[in-house]
Amino acid sequence: MKKEIAYFTVCNITYFPKAIVLAESLFKETGNILHIYVADKKNELVPKLPFYEIKWVEDENIERLMHLAFMYDVTEFSTSIKPLLTLKL
Repeated sequence: MKKEIAYFTVCNITYFPKAIVLAESLFKETGNILHIYVADKKNELVPKLPFYEIKWVEDENIERLMHLAFMYDVTEFSTSIKPLLTLKL
């Protein structure tokens, strides 16, 4: 049985340019795309490029998402949902 590897990160819109740099580097070195989970209000301003896939956290049906969003600061929130997003990949 072949195991598949998925690469992902979680960020908000403020950190999205850094996630793009990470995605470009990953693609250049491995040929793999980066799944970028954006923990912000969904919008059409985020550019779409071939070396990453955008996934909006609000579309992932995470239980108690809003509770977590108001409980933590941005960094803590992104970290707290990573295990939940790992299961979705």
